[in-house]
Amino acid sequence: MARKRHHKKHTRRRHKKHGLGSVSGMATEALALIAGGVAARFVSNTVANAMTTSGSAVSQNTKYIAGAAPIVAGFLLPKFISSSFGKGLGAGMIAVGGLSLAQTFGLPGISGVPMVAGYGKRVGLGPTNMNSRGVVAGLSTQQAAVMVS
Repeated sequence: MARKRHHKKHTRRRHKKHGLGSVSGMATEALALIAGGVAARFVSNTVANAMTTSGSAVSQNTKYIAGAAPIVAGFLLPKFISSSFGKGLGAGMIAVGGLSLAQTFGLPGISGVPMVAGYGKRVGLGPTNMNSRGVVAGLSTQQAAVMVS
């Protein structure tokens, strides 16, 4: 009588997961965001140059349009480049365009600190409660007096 054949049990192999897979994906997303920011500045500068004639001052409307153009391009870009890199490019363009538009509107804290006339010249040079001699680190009193006058 013939021997009965038995089904051989296969051992399950567990594949080792590599820890750097997510880092490379994150690096690609960061690269896409940075490239989108650079592209947004390029689009903004191109629109601003196209709207102004040579030698003329840039109007406020031109600044608004130049700030909004990268936002529109960022929304439309993932329609043409449907990969995750295209989505990152669009997100970077939207972020930089939104920031430049917020700076154009002059939101406090984003558009910079307004400078008071002459303030930068006298910081720490005159006598104060904490600095009674008016001495600046690295400068003698005579050099500080020359800078004030």
